[in-house]
Amino acid sequence: MIKYSLNTIKKGGWSMQNTDLIIKELYTRSYELGQAGKLDLSLPTNRLILIGTKVLDNRSNGPISFDVDRLYDELVYFNSYGSKDDGCPLSFFLAMILANRSYQAYESCLIDLINKLMTFYMTPESLDNYIIEVFILDSLIRAYIRSGEPSKEGDRVQIFKDIKTS
Repeated sequence: MIKYSLNTIKKGGWSMQNTDLIIKELYTRSYELGQAGKLDLSLPTNRLILIGTKVLDNRSNGPISFDVDRLYDELVYFNSYGSKDDGCPLSFFLAMILANRSYQAYESCLIDLINKLMTFYMTPESLDNYIIEVFILDSLIRAYIRSGEPSKEGDRVQIFKDIKTS
């Protein structure tokens, strides 16, 4: 009897195992470290990444979307107990990008989500910019995942270095 493992299935030169590792690495390294060099969820960017993850909704049989009620509750809580910057960090959308198989799968949901966030940040003029930035981030992440090479221990993921500095 032949046994198959997800770890040995190869598609297009990359393995499922590498893909899972890369996705986990992209997600975990997107968080900023606090002064002690450890994950600090009190930092506004980290709280927003966590909120972006918490509002994902997989109740439908289609692409993963977001729960509007949960988003509203989380943003009210964030606004009351946290401090928001001038704009929403692009890494907020990371969970939605990684949870869906393609940009087209979540595009309509994304526009609604960005619209709600721009209302929260009172910057409706930024809607087009965020749509373009998320599309570019999605393209970069998918190219990185397709490369099949997780970054070496001790290295920061270059994609997020570039994005955080822009």
